[in-house]
Amino acid sequence: VLIYGEGFSGRMVCAFGPREEGRVAGLVMSSSSMRCASPAAEGEGEVSVEASRDGVQYSRSGISFRYVQESMVSGVQPSSGPERGGQTVTVIGEHFANTAELACRVGGSVMLRAVWRTSTRVECVMPARRPGNTTVDVSQDGSVFSRHVARFRVLGEVMVERIEPSSGPESGSTVVTVHGSVA
Repeated sequence: VLIYGEGFSGRMVCAFGPREEGRVAGLVMSSSSMRCASPAAEGEGEVSVEASRDGVQYSRSGISFRYVQESMVSGVQPSSGPERGGQTVTVIGEHFANTAELACRVGGSVMLRAVWRTSTRVECVMPARRPGNTTVDVSQDGSVFSRHVARFRVLGEVMVERIEPSSGPESGSTVVTVHGSVA
């Protein structure tokens, strides 16, 4: 967690809530920012995050950190799409929270904004990718991702070059041969 403020120097302590177990060492990045790893919580909920130079006197900012259940991904629908991207997919799972940092990650590296629909469904628009298999997972905070991933198959573009015959009776039943390729 990045904490922004002023007067950060030396050994700093971050307090996540009032419990002693919520106190962790802060890594000072500059006089106005430090990084702290959030400690484990007893459950979901918000706690205030405060800073201290001596571990005794703490700030009183009242800025909160929200603990959410770890999300689980079980699938994606549809499970395949075109290499050109642009297809909206629904990621299915559990414990999706409606957070400002909600994101999908494709192929372990491409971050996408996610749209929360329910605690079991989020939507993402797939980027252009080369044909083949890839993965999709979800983050509620933009940095920690679900342990499970969904498989997604990127399909090569189909190219129709010609058809034979090019006409037939309006009554139907003409067998047409399609010639083309997959990019």
